[in-house]
Amino acid sequence: MRQQIPLDKYSVAWFKLAECVARGEKERAMGVYRLLSYSIEDQAFASQLAGDLLWAFDDEQAAAEYHHAAQLYQKENRLLEAVAVYEHLITLIPKKELYLKNAADLYLQLDRKQQAISCLNNLFELLLEKNNYRKAHDITKRLDMLLDDAQAANMHKKMLFFFILDEDAPQEKVVHHLYKAVDCFLASNNDKKLQMFLLKLKTHDEWCYKKAQAYLKK
Repeated sequence: MRQQIPLDKYSVAWFKLAECVARGEKERAMGVYRLLSYSIEDQAFASQLAGDLLWAFDDEQAAAEYHHAAQLYQKENRLLEAVAVYEHLITLIPKKELYLKNAADLYLQLDRKQQAISCLNNLFELLLEKNNYRKAHDITKRLDMLLDDAQAANMHKKMLFFFILDEDAPQEKVVHHLYKAVDCFLASNNDKKLQMFLLKLKTHDEWCYKKAQAYLKK
């Protein structure tokens, strides 16, 4: 059982904590926090508070505390609180794969499809930026279940041209995204977009262009 601080001292401690933060007194603030933490039963909240304090003092350890808080919230099935912490983490560190992935997973559990799509799209773009085509390819599989045909067509088109520029790209993945792009353009009933796609293919990769033409004739 955690030690309880008398209510009057508890209130003073919170006031002192705010005062230390306002004055930029990090060591004193963390000391007051440690005192308060003995009486905080909610460990997820305690970790989030530690993250807030460290962030207020531009301490890089803030992210680790926030992440720990999110994990604790998730473990306790407090998904709204967990995803709120990940949202904050993503504003602080937008290009962190783990945060984007975990936030997307939570959004899907909460049936918040558009937010999940946004996180997965950002993760997809980040992986392309890092030239990590294997993980990017895996993300397209998840997005395929969420995007409409027009959106999926553009995603597979982007993945395909990324592969075209990579001489070491596995041919089976090139063909996979080529056919998926064609299928999605057809399903979206946008012949103009399909023709523009084929024209760009013809300009950039004759082999892919011929594969697409042969596929369309089936």
